[in-house]
Amino acid sequence: MPIYEYVCKSCGYKFETMATLAQAHEAQECPKCGKKHGERVLSVSSLGSRGSFGYGGGSCGPSGFG
Repeated sequence: MPIYEYVCKSCGYKFETMATLAQAHEAQECPKCGKKHGERVLSVSSLGSRGSFGYGGGSCGPSGFG
């Protein structure tokens, strides 16, 4: 089950929780204030790991300076 990042719209607390894909878009309960106002946010880890700002090479990256 994937881990998603959420921010509580009531208290501003940022937290992570495991959820199914179907549950990921639902408001989650905040572990700090207990209200179900957790809104999913885009995390850095969900953008992928392509090295230093996308310059990791690969088939779509820069081929070098040679």
